Amino acid sequence: MAAGLGGLEVHYRHFDADTVTDMAALAAELRLVSTGGSDYHGDGETYAQAYATLFVPDEDAAAVFAALGRDSRPSSAPPSRTP
Repeated sequence: MAAGLGGLEVHYRHFDADTVTDMAALAAELRLVSTGGSDYHGDGETYAQAYATLFVPDEDAAAVFAALGRDSRPSSAPPSRTP
């Protein structure tokens, strides 16, 4: 955390409900944003298969966007890129 960690992967497709609960409690205790991901590394399945099982609750997704300083609503404008 001293190096800048701001989030903890709480929602992972292979976590059972108890693990998600425990990870969410840990994230809250450490005051980290609850995140999620597919953890896709190209092994054993396609990206589409991994992505299909990805789930992050709306409130956690909104907190991730807020931590990034972005609005969680979809935008029709492309993201700005800073060199």
